[in-house]
Amino acid sequence: MKGHRPNNNLGIPKAFFHVSDSWEEQEKATNEYYFSLTPAERIEIAFNLINQYFIMKNIKPQPLRGAKIRIITQEELNKEKIGY
Repeated sequence: MKGHRPNNNLGIPKAFFHVSDSWEEQEKATNEYYFSLTPAERIEIAFNLINQYFIMKNIKPQPLRGAKIRIITQEELNKEKIGY
């Protein structure tokens, strides 16, 4: 597998690309990439996608006032039976 993960100033990848020989290999590489990220990095990606949506739709970004974010482990997820 061949991949590249350039970092920004925060150490969070700006982009990830991978050249694969098959769809299966691509899916495996994508999963390995996202599973290698910390929960904070995944949240950062989600916020970046939200901001990109606002930019594409020419909408003023709305602050997440009062939003509470809780990072839980897989064990907590299974124990609490939280769906996502």
